[in-house]
Parts: sequence; structure tokens; C-alpha cells
Amino acid sequence: MLLYWMLFFIPAFFALVGKRRTKKEVELYSINIDLLWLLLIFILTVFIGLRVEVGGDWFAYLRMYAFMSDLENFFDAETALLLAGDPGYLFINWFSAQFDWGIYGTNIICGLIFSVGLSLFCRTLPRPLLALTVAIPYMVIVVGMGYSRQAAALGVILIGFITLIREKKIQFMFWVLVAVTLHKSAIILAPIAALAVSKHRFQNTFFLGLLFGILYFNFLAGPFETLYQNYILSQDAQSQGAIIRSVMNVVPSLIYLIWSHRFNFHENERGLWTLISMISVALLILLFIFPDLSTAVDRVALYMLPIQLVIFSYLPDIFQRKKAISRIIIFLIIFYYTCVMFVWLNFAIHSAGWLPYKNLLIDF
Repeated sequence: MLLYWMLFFIPAFFALVGKRRTKKEVELYSINIDLLWLLLIFILTVFIGLRVEVGGDWFAYLRMYAFMSDLENFFDAETALLLAGDPGYLFINWFSAQFDWGIYGTNIICGLIFSVGLSLFCRTLPRPLLALTVAIPYMVIVVGMGYSRQAAALGVILIGFITLIREKKIQFMFWVLVAVTLHKSAIILAPIAALAVSKHRFQNTFFLGLLFGILYFNFLAGPFETLYQNYILSQDAQSQGAIIRSVMNVVPSLIYLIWSHRFNFHENERGLWTLISMISVALLILLFIFPDLSTAVDRVALYMLPIQLVIFSYLPDIFQRKKAISRIIIFLIIFYYTCVMFVWLNFAIHSAGWLPYKNLLIDF
């Protein structure tokens, strides 16, 4: 547990004492990864990739790796591809097995994809270390180590959001397709490119809807039927913390929807985060109306997590630019996520799967 808290409080400290980056600095340096962020990517990748028996699906991923390691040729995996529907993740397993890296090779690659995407995304924000602090309790610890496939897909989607904000819709769709190979649920983000942009919205919606239909019926219909059976029809597939995690997305979403005029967003950014905020609120409402959908809603809500990083990175400076007030708001944000992390580690039903933390390099 000590390592979890170290991972949280180190960026939190520098977020509290650091300065806000101006909009010009964000635009100038957003994709540049300096030595500090290279170090952070390395630490996150090792933390996620070399964990030992940590995460709720650890043994399920071991079985998947064992299956792929028995194949001499990746293209012999047709049955596995049809059953799992995540060829990108299966290829990573097969690739790791060719070098005898074990499940750790798979986790290192997925952890690297996730860490790079998260770091690049944080770098586009005015307070990147505060955004990273916000990401640690749930996005890094729970998702990064608990859902390897979806974590890698989320890392790719974060890169996609950067391209969408920069009005590069084709690049966004490319990153969505890459994410779909890692976890099929990422296909739900395809319509966002059409709905979030302001120009030619009807035309974009039509063509992206057509693309969505082609992809679904040719590649995803079978896997989605399995997904439907496992996540919706199965009464055992209840995600106990779905409401709490949905509320965590709704809090920043409501802050933005109420005070959207105070956020210094470009037009494309405004459209994207308004849409993500509305989806987050809608998911919580859906959860109360149809509680049996808790696991399905929870998985969809994972792709809405970036709203927390964005809004809380901007929040310290939207009311007044006075340094003292900004520091107080940053402290309150850090305190809020300290409470979230404390409650999850000590009282969450499934947190035992993450405790104690064990690593190939360090035994805590």
C-alpha cells in the first residue's frame, strides 16, 4: 500500500507547488516529452507492467496468455480472435510469448501504451501534474492494473482526443480503430468525432454512422453478442462500485456544464468536453433506472474518465487568477482524491485483488 501512496503524493506535491502553464505554453509544448515526463512514463510502465498477481483479472489474463503462447503462428488464432474480439491484445500476448517474456511482457507493452497516452494527454493541460495526480487513484491503479486491455485502449483514445481537439477527425478515427483492436468497447467512441465538432455535423454523423455499421456487422457483431450476454444478461456481472465511479465523472461534468463560459476552451474542445460531460451525466441516470446494466455502464464510463483530468486541471484558475485561491483549490482537489484513494484501498469490495502490491523488482 505504501507504493500506491508514494505514487500519488509525489506528483501531488509538485502539482501543489508548481505553476500554471499559459495557453500558449500548452499549445507549444503539449506533445513534447521532456526528461521529467520520460521518467514518469518509465515509472508508470514498470509499476503497471511488472506487477505480480495484482488486479482483479490477473488469472484470466494468465489463461489468455497461456492460450496464445501455444500457437506457433499468430494467424492460427482464428478461434481465439472470434471468441475474444480483441486481436490487438491477443497479438501482444503472442508477441510476448515469442520472446518468452511471459505475462509481464504483455503487461509492460500495455502499460507503456497506457502511460504514453496518459502523459501526452496531461501535457496538453494547463496543470499537467495535477491532472496526473487526479489520474492515479482510479485511472492508473484500478484501470491500469485491473483492466489491461481496456487500459491500453484508453491510452490510445487519449491520443485520439488530442488529435480530435486539433480538428484531425481522420486521425481520431484511426486511433479509435487501433483502440478497438485492444478492446472492442472502444467502438462506442466512433460517433464522438461527428457529434463533438461544430462544422458539417450532419454529414459527419452520416458517414461515421455508416463506417460504424460496416465495422460492427463485419468485425464486431459476434464479440458484442458475447459482451451483451456477459455484461447485461448475466445477473452475476454486477459492478459494485459503478455508481461511485459514475459520480466521480459527474462531479467535474456538472462543474463544467454550470460554468462552461469560464473555461478557456477552443471551439472543438468545448464541443468535445460538453459531449463527454452530457454522456457522463446520462450514464449515471441510466444506472439508476436500469441497475442491471451496472457493469456495462461502468465499462463505458471508463472512456469518460478524461473529463476528470481536464476539468480539475483548469478548475484552480477559472474563478480568480490569484495565486492563494488557486493553491486552495488545488489542495482541495488533492484532498478529494486522497479520500477517494483511501476509501477504495480500505473499503472497496474488490480492492483485495490489488493488495498487497507486489512487483518483480520491488517487494512491498
